[in-house]
Amino acid sequence: MDINNQTETGAQPKARIKRKKKGLFEKLPSLMSQRSSADPKALMRLPKFVEERSSSMLRLVGYVLLILAFFDVVAIVLPPRLLDPVWEFQTIGQLVERVPVPLLGFLLVFYRHETVVEQKELSVMKWLSWLSLAVGIFYFLMVPLGIFSSLRIYDGRNAQIDAQRSQQSQQVQRTKEQLSTATDKQLSDLISGLNRQGRSIPTNDPDEFRKLLLTQLEKSQQDAQIQAGFAFASQRKELIKNSIKWNLGAIIGGFAFVWMWRLTHWARSPRLVVRVRQKTQDLELETEESMPDSDEI
Repeated sequence: MDINNQTETGAQPKARIKRKKKGLFEKLPSLMSQRSSADPKALMRLPKFVEERSSSMLRLVGYVLLILAFFDVVAIVLPPRLLDPVWEFQTIGQLVERVPVPLLGFLLVFYRHETVVEQKELSVMKWLSWLSLAVGIFYFLMVPLGIFSSLRIYDGRNAQIDAQRSQQSQQVQRTKEQLSTATDKQLSDLISGLNRQGRSIPTNDPDEFRKLLLTQLEKSQQDAQIQAGFAFASQRKELIKNSIKWNLGAIIGGFAFVWMWRLTHWARSPRLVVRVRQKTQDLELETEESMPDSDEI
């Protein structure tokens, strides 16, 4: 009796183990096929440290952009030529065209999403917030300087063109006086010399040659004045376009930096950060207290 019972009790567990192994091996191909044929549209939840590292990369890029923008500004401003209106106007234009770089740097540094901020970094962010206000005021102050510099450049170019016109007029007047006082023999020698050089002279009469030269001088003077007028009009158009573009850009950039200072008031008041942090801690404590204990379950 005992031997039969032992054999029966010993045979039944072995048979059960074999059946379990057989069922596991039978289900294994189906499990592997389900795992390999996953839904491509299914969403995956990444761990929280991925968000923290991503925010760290954003802050790193922001600080790098601010440092590079500082180097760029130093290279533009130095060496200064404060009494040169052209240098002032071009410097304002270069600073305005580089507004997106520091704006993007400030954005990446100040962007936060429920992350812990260390006290050292909070102090740096406080100074950066005040720096955005200073930069905004600096861009606002560039507007009257840009307008005044553009007016000085306009007056300088107008005076330069007037000086060129007067100089050309004086040269033409001197040439006319020389032609009027020249003798017929001198004009005949000039005609023969031009003929020897291979230039075709339409007449050999000294009086007709004098009239021809005076006509060509007046025509060249008129052509020079017309070309100078076209050049001045083109320069004036370019100056007005750049003045409007850069002055409006300085206003928009200054407003953006001042508004960023206003939106980052939390970085200048650590108490606000502490209160928000304390509030989140209290909320976590309330959720932990509201959750049932494992013993009660």
